[in-house]
Parts: sequence; structure tokens; C-alpha cells
Amino acid sequence: VKTLDYRRKLLMHAQRGTRTHTPLRATDFKSVVSTIPPPGHK
Repeated sequence: VKTLDYRRKLLMHAQRGTRTHTPLRATDFKSVVSTIPPPGHK
């Protein structure tokens, strides 16, 4: 559950960023998120 919440926050942040920055491609964003480990995971 924590992993989904963490990714949801990243997605929300990215969506806000598209208003002022160059939009990310959905596939690029998904590949970046999939490589980020959840907090506290080693």
C-alpha cells in the first residue's frame, strides 16, 4: 500500500509540473517510477 501511495504522489507531482514544464511522456514516466524503490526498501 505504501508503494502505491508513493507512486501516486510522484504522479500528482508530475501532473502539476506539466503546466509549467515540458510534459513527460507517459511511457517515460512509468519507466522512471518503476526504477524507484519504495521508501525504506533496500
